[in-house]
Amino acid sequence: MKSSGDFDWSTVTAAATGSQGKLYRYAVAVETSAKLKADSSATTIAGVLNDPRSWTGSGDVRFALVAQSKADVKLYLASAATAAELCGSDGSVATSCTKGDVVVINAAGWKSGAAGYAGDKAGYRTYLINHAIGQLLGKGNASCAGKGKKAPVMMQQSGDLRGCTANPWP
Repeated sequence: MKSSGDFDWSTVTAAATGSQGKLYRYAVAVETSAKLKADSSATTIAGVLNDPRSWTGSGDVRFALVAQSKADVKLYLASAATAAELCGSDGSVATSCTKGDVVVINAAGWKSGAAGYAGDKAGYRTYLINHAIGQLLGKGNASCAGKGKKAPVMMQQSGDLRGCTANPWP
């Protein structure tokens, strides 16, 4: 995927579910060279973050999709090269990173999925969102607890699942 460095910001909004917990206002931007639609991607992300199986299910946090000018958090779907730049990496960026109030998801993985998700692109996208937001929330990396067990969402699931089964939810 080429790196344009130019972004389209979503124009859709979605209210946070619930009234308890810390409110995060976020906006979604998609790198133009990724050839993804910003509003469609933002709607998918809002659906995941407002799902009770996501981080919001604990009641400790909630998420509202807002206009860029009102956002506390900016979530980018970006090419690998742009993701590396946004993450302050040397060019070999992981699938996602969080740097302060910036969350970056590598758009190539968003588009192609991962082997561990066996063609379940929606499941892999759900994992990418929950993993990246987990980083924002200060959650640390996790490991597989044993063969056949569900992978913790904070385990890197883009490659070898180390015997665990894919799991997109916290």
